[in-house]
Amino acid sequence: MELNESVSLNAVEKKLLSDRYGIGKSIEVQNNAFLCNVMKNIRANRELISPDNAFTYYVYGDLGLLWIQTPACRNSKHGNCTICNYWNGNRISDVVDKVIGADIYFTDESILLVNTCGSCLDPYELDYPEQEKLLKWLNGVKPEEIILETHIDTLDRNSILRVRELLPDKKVSFEIGVESVSPDVLFYSINKPFSANRVKEKVELIHSINATCIANVLMGPPFLTKEEQIADSVATIKALLEVGVDRLVLFPVNIKPYTLQDILYKEGVYQQTRADMLIKVLEHIPEDELYKVDISWYGEHVEKDVISPYYCSKCQTSLKSLIFEFVLARTTEDRKRILLKMSEQVCTCKCEIGDYFQMSYYERLKTGYDLVRKKILL
Repeated sequence: MELNESVSLNAVEKKLLSDRYGIGKSIEVQNNAFLCNVMKNIRANRELISPDNAFTYYVYGDLGLLWIQTPACRNSKHGNCTICNYWNGNRISDVVDKVIGADIYFTDESILLVNTCGSCLDPYELDYPEQEKLLKWLNGVKPEEIILETHIDTLDRNSILRVRELLPDKKVSFEIGVESVSPDVLFYSINKPFSANRVKEKVELIHSINATCIANVLMGPPFLTKEEQIADSVATIKALLEVGVDRLVLFPVNIKPYTLQDILYKEGVYQQTRADMLIKVLEHIPEDELYKVDISWYGEHVEKDVISPYYCSKCQTSLKSLIFEFVLARTTEDRKRILLKMSEQVCTCKCEIGDYFQMSYYERLKTGYDLVRKKILL
């Protein structure tokens, strides 16, 4: 498969969009004002999680997943990150004490991933005394590596050093959401106030205190064709590897309530991601770096009202289990072997594309923006 170039808009198209929707120019502002308003409206009726659900713990292979309920991510409340519904939580008194007091039983997990309703190092979600108590406890648990999922804005020298000092006996990793390195995809599709140029600076800072950086990469931004979505993921992965990111997690978009893709999907201008798109992304990653790329939310998580990636019942009977094997495999040779098996399960059935996906990126944005403005803002 030949990859198309990443999508982009020219100066005239950007001005037309800015004038039509009051967006502001991407080179002058961080946030797409139109999408911020859309997402605030979409999320206005988002249900609060029950305070009784203070935390959850699950195990996948050698990975433990600890989620702690906190107030909703501040970026979510601002209307950013159109593809994300990272839960709308409460501020729970003594939530860290509840986690510690539960006496979680660790067995064969060598890695423990900790996340919240957004960024576990954001003091708006967990204040500094809570973070300190949590990190001190984490230093004494069985898993050897602690992954802290957070936002790039929470990472400066002081915050990174504080984590390193409170986790002296662990391998420490910081997981950040990059999603894409395309400025136009970030601004016009995802509305993520993020500069890919900052990643190298943060990676060097993280490495300087003997920790590692994990970056999340999205597969399936709104308003892109499937081919463009694949090309965007490949370009993002390669760019992040070049600046020294240690590991990556490829996330195919799941269609969740209170997200932009949920609205677009119901209106016929967003297509469910397909599992074999993951294969096409991985096939373009250098073989000697395959061991650095993991996959998550490929159908292993089941949530109410969430549409996971599509698996063809005719062509892909064992693809999900092969992806699971790929994620568990830790060597280059094992991953190459499993990817070859995965490649045999690319769906050959015809897929309806629709007129919308024959348009240019600019026309798709204009048509989609008109649709959501009428549906959500009027």
